[in-house]
Amino acid sequence: MHGLVALAHTVYAALGALHSDPRFPTLDLASPSATAPHRLQLSSSPTDCIPTEPLHRRLRDRERTMAHALPHIPLAYRLLLLYVEPVMAFNGALLLLFKPDVFLNTFSPDLRSSPDSQIVYDQLGATYILFAFNQAIVLRVARDLRVWKAIVLGILICDAVHFWAGWKVMIQDGNTNPIGWRPEDWVAVLSLIIPGSLRLAFLLGVGIKPNTGGEKGASKR
Repeated sequence: MHGLVALAHTVYAALGALHSDPRFPTLDLASPSATAPHRLQLSSSPTDCIPTEPLHRRLRDRERTMAHALPHIPLAYRLLLLYVEPVMAFNGALLLLFKPDVFLNTFSPDLRSSPDSQIVYDQLGATYILFAFNQAIVLRVARDLRVWKAIVLGILICDAVHFWAGWKVMIQDGNTNPIGWRPEDWVAVLSLIIPGSLRLAFLLGVGIKPNTGGEKGASKR
């Protein structure tokens, strides 16, 4: 018993010493005075702030980002979209800008360009340059699968209109039977059907595995 009493006196003496020591000020949390020398202050350091966004929301946003991160793109798609088609589009732009008759001959031997229509060929050539840029540059820097699909869908729609316009000319020429097609006709038709089929397969996700490694898949392009 005497030992416990002695221990209590020792603790009480230590607390009294801390209270009187200026190095250990007491914190007056209830005092309304804003000028209290030892009033508790909240730290403004970013590292001391508690995140206000719920953890489950941050995890959900992270999962969405990873779900749309670019996976490994199969070789057939990469060859078509990043290499073959940009070259073909740029070549078509050069023909439209400088040799529109050669470009028109791929659709019909009866078509001839007119100097009065050169502005139309020039603007169409500018559109082809945009196609080449989007596929050769934009797709290379994009890290989101949605960007790839948006661009591919736009080109697929353009292909459909392009094929419809060319087919109308072939109907007018009575040239719908493949037996009588010229090499230029085969090139014009196959250059739309084959890439269009690959684009449709890409949009449907054929051969594209769901991304599970964030940016890891994109680095393999």
